Amino acid sequence: NKAGSFHQLDPKALTKSTLYGNLDPTTREWTDGVFTSILREIVDGHRGDKEGRHWIVLDGDVDPEWVENLNSVLDDNKLLTLPNGERIVLPGNVRIIFEVQDLHFATLATVSRCGMVWFSQETVTSSLILARFLACLPSGVPFLSWDFSSKNDADVTVATTCAKVFETILDRDGLLEKALG
Repeated sequence: NKAGSFHQLDPKALTKSTLYGNLDPTTREWTDGVFTSILREIVDGHRGDKEGRHWIVLDGDVDPEWVENLNSVLDDNKLLTLPNGERIVLPGNVRIIFEVQDLHFATLATVSRCGMVWFSQETVTSSLILARFLACLPSGVPFLSWDFSSKNDADVTVATTCAKVFETILDRDGLLEKALG
């Protein structure tokens, strides 16, 4: 059983330079963005884990404004080319997942590079999503950039207690269904 990591971010909430990085026009100094930092950390093995499975989940609309930079990462090259000319090769143990509501703004170039899995609202109900979230809460899966190898017992205990409280409150008289319905 190999360790790994899970990183989740909303690319639409970030500027393109915050997501990928920025080249200062005056000093020519490069500063990594959030996505680039995550990828570099995995590639460089900063967590001592070059073998584990690493997941990068991009949660939000697929917008050409930011996703076009990923087309070369998603194709057979698996190569991220930065504005400073540096190239970062995506290792085979990294998976990039787009979690989207729809593909209204996605280009054919992006869609053609991805596998698609679609679930109807009848299949994945809000109560099912809540149940899954609460079940995963103690393991830390829903959290942003959770490092699977560094969980401690105190965090798991707190998360388990919170999950039980949330479940009691949100399941009471169908509160969640009524709120979302």
